[in-house]
Amino acid sequence: MSRAEVMVLQRGQNRGRGPHGSGDAAMSHGWHMRSLTILLDEGHGNGDPGKTAGTFRESVFALQLGRRIDAALINTGWPLIVWHTRYDDSHDPSQHARADRAEGLKADITLSLHANSSDPLEHGALAFVLPGVPYVQEVAAAWLAAMDRPGEYTEEGTRLVKRMRSQIHACKPGIWWQARSLSVLQPHGSRPAIVLEHEHVSHVASRDWLMSTEGVDRCVYAALEAVRCLFDLVGNPQPPMCVG
Repeated sequence: MSRAEVMVLQRGQNRGRGPHGSGDAAMSHGWHMRSLTILLDEGHGNGDPGKTAGTFRESVFALQLGRRIDAALINTGWPLIVWHTRYDDSHDPSQHARADRAEGLKADITLSLHANSSDPLEHGALAFVLPGVPYVQEVAAAWLAAMDRPGEYTEEGTRLVKRMRSQIHACKPGIWWQARSLSVLQPHGSRPAIVLEHEHVSHVASRDWLMSTEGVDRCVYAALEAVRCLFDLVGNPQPPMCVG
């Protein structure tokens, strides 16, 4: 995002920080927004590296991306608190432990950070949501639009999609899927959560892009756009972004 696209936001009174999050209240020219709680769920960890390809390890990617997204969200000056399901690569919380954290924090949304892997010719970003949960469809669509990584499925990929559709109801193929039994989402119940599959690391060019500065910057930008969309959906004015 260029600086020309970024508006300066005057910071308001500090509401305090958790040990690993931000809590700055934002005010600009008399308008106010209620604070949101964002949970970043860094997938896998410890003995579970997730998807691997070459030097890529999904657990490490998710952890590093979570840190970048946290810093970027803090720098916006938006009124939010950012939490994580893990802060290092020494443990892998169970899916129920991750969901319990979201419930305990009363998180407005959980963004579960992952990378995909399947057929070597498949590429593109995917977002999975539970049906009937507020906000998640619109936020997932905003994230996918910002990622701008449309998938192109070969015949092999089409067979994979058909296999997945035995468990997943595809509402808008290529945009977002409503996952009825995806294990990473199921424990969350009605708590808003989205599984973000940033790219297919089995696709060499996509993996190289995901590991590049350009790719990571795009992933961070997409997360910010998802949170901006959430602010709009809960009745707050869309916040401008803070420089520096």
